[in-house]
Amino acid sequence: MPNYKNFLSAIKELHDRGFTQDFVLFEQYLFWTQEKLFISPMDFTIEECHRFAFPAPTDKRDDLVVFGVTAVSGHVKGILLNHYTYTTAIPDVIRTKLGEMGYYRKEMSWVG
Repeated sequence: MPNYKNFLSAIKELHDRGFTQDFVLFEQYLFWTQEKLFISPMDFTIEECHRFAFPAPTDKRDDLVVFGVTAVSGHVKGILLNHYTYTTAIPDVIRTKLGEMGYYRKEMSWVG
């Protein structure tokens, strides 16, 4: 998986590689914004995950995560952006999907 200097580079490269659709996480489902459809957790896969840390105004850290996602049997490729802070939990569906990729282990949180 490529490493990017910043989130804009990651988004551009993913877009250039066909990840052209936009997704929003809504509870455990992805919302496909172009088609206005909800996609169940069983019907999407995280192909790539790129985390970018931003210094926060306090001692805590903010993370922006750029996900390359495939959905609907791999026929739809898009980008999911998610923002996490030191105090917000990673949604269960994302933690599960990252675990499937080997990117998340309960005892270590983020890996990679």
